[in-house]
Amino acid sequence: MNSVYPGAIYTGAAKKHSVTTQEQLGKAFTNQIPLPPHAENANDIAYAYLYLASDESQFVTGEELIVDGGWSSH
Repeated sequence: MNSVYPGAIYTGAAKKHSVTTQEQLGKAFTNQIPLPPHAENANDIAYAYLYLASDESQFVTGEELIVDGGWSSH
């Protein structure tokens, strides 16, 4: 079984807290997430799942795919 671990994502939840753009959310993580814009959008996570569901990952098993722009390695 594979799993995906997302980082900071610009979603509707962020909008409920007056964050109006991905870049605005990213500013909160500028010194924590090295890859700009420092916050992901939902498509970034969807592409990880798409990869795992595709034939390209047919020999990938038991992996923890971290999609956080480098947050966990920083």
